Amino acid sequence: MSAPSGAKHHSYELLTGDASEVLRTLPAASVDCVVTSPPYWRMRDYATGRWNGGKADCLHAADAPAHPTPRVCARCGASWTDAQHGLEPTPTAYVEHLRQVFYELRRLLSPTGTLWLNLGDNYSTNSDGYRCAQPLRYRESEVDRYIESPPRAA
Repeated sequence: MSAPSGAKHHSYELLTGDASEVLRTLPAASVDCVVTSPPYWRMRDYATGRWNGGKADCLHAADAPAHPTPRVCARCGASWTDAQHGLEPTPTAYVEHLRQVFYELRRLLSPTGTLWLNLGDNYSTNSDGYRCAQPLRYRESEVDRYIESPPRAA
């Protein structure tokens, strides 16, 4: 099917990688609109983690946690790493991870640019809104206080 007469042809480029790192490579004020729905805290695991080092014949992979935290295999010394967004150990760490991305997005937006964020349109499994084994452990005030401080250096 051919384009209608007078139609403009646009080219697009799909960039993949860690959002914070990829965004740093783009020029400032070069984006007019951002629409994003980042992974929610502790709601998805995209199975991107892996064991590094240790012994190749060790069965540590079967021990991989559902929501990994920094850990070392007791049998061979391999370390589990998973830097995906949404599996941070606390809401505070999750917010800091998002702030690193949004700091770069703000730099990229043109003066008239807009950012559309979809965050938190899901269910909760306990009274404080977090899927954690210890209800009421994390409070909004902890996250609010963190948001008000300047971003940490990456």
